[in-house]
Amino acid sequence: MRISFFGRISDPIGKTTDIVFPEAGLCVADIRQEIAEACQTELILDQTIRAVVNDHIVMEDYRVMPEDDVMFMSALSGG
Repeated sequence: MRISFFGRISDPIGKTTDIVFPEAGLCVADIRQEIAEACQTELILDQTIRAVVNDHIVMEDYRVMPEDDVMFMSALSGG
């Protein structure tokens, strides 16, 4: 699954990254951990970085499925 990043989180990670997703999905907190390990940055664990799934801000326990559109963005990304 391709995940997009906007705002200050894109500095250490880049605009996108890919992670392997199980069919049963992953919760947002687990996705953050996967990204932190794969990209070697703990900035993604900062709760001011918001998770957005299918154009809706979601909580840490939200289960993301492989077909979902996922992005992380700083609370103030500008634009």
